[in-house]
Amino acid sequence: MSNFLSGIAVVLSILAIIGSGFSAYQVFELREELNAIANLKSGSTPIGEPTSSPTPDADSTPTVSPTSVASPVPTPTIPTNTNARIQPGQFVQPAFNSKAQVELLSVRRVADPETGSRNVVNMQFRIRRVASPTDPDIDVLNPSAITARNPNTNETYKAVSPKRATPSVDFGSIGQGASADAYVWLQVPQGINTLDIYIPNTQPFKGVPVSN
Repeated sequence: MSNFLSGIAVVLSILAIIGSGFSAYQVFELREELNAIANLKSGSTPIGEPTSSPTPDADSTPTVSPTSVASPVPTPTIPTNTNARIQPGQFVQPAFNSKAQVELLSVRRVADPETGSRNVVNMQFRIRRVASPTDPDIDVLNPSAITARNPNTNETYKAVSPKRATPSVDFGSIGQGASADAYVWLQVPQGINTLDIYIPNTQPFKGVPVSN
C-alpha cells in the first residue's frame, strides 16, 4: 500500500513539474508579446529583425553625379592671305641702281571682263625718281614686261596684254623726288595667293600677298 502511494506521489510530482514548466513558457511568450507591442508603439525596430531601407518617394528626382566631360580640342585655324592687303611702305625696292624706287600699292585678284574668269591679278605700283633729271643712266620702265612667279612651283606668269598695262613710263618726265603711278594685269590662276614679282631694273618683291 505504501508503495502504491509513493508511486502516486512521484507521478503527481512529475505532473507538477511539467505544469510549472508549461506555465513558465506561457509567461515567457506573454512577456515577448508585450515587449513587441511596446516596441511598435515607441517606433523602434525589434531586436533581431532586419532594418528595411526607406522607399524613395515617387515624386523625388534621383541625384546624378556630374560626369567630367573632356573639352573638345579646337581645330587649328590655318591662316590664309586671300584677304591680305598691302600696307603703305610694306613693299618698296630700289630700281635703276638706287636712282629710283618702286613701291607696290596693291595686288588684287579681279575678273577678266572678256571671259569673266578670275584668273587675273591687277598690280598697281608707284615709281619715284631719286636721281637728278640729268642722270643718263635712268631711262624708261615698261609695265607690260613685269612678270610674277609662284614661290612654291616657280611657275612664271606674264602680263595679260600690253593693252592691260600702263604704257612705258619715261623717267625724263618725272622730276627728282616726284613719282608716277602705273598698273599691269597679270595672268595668275585662281588659288595662287602669294607671288614673287619681278619688275625690270628693280629688286624683286618676295612673298607678295594677293587680295580678293
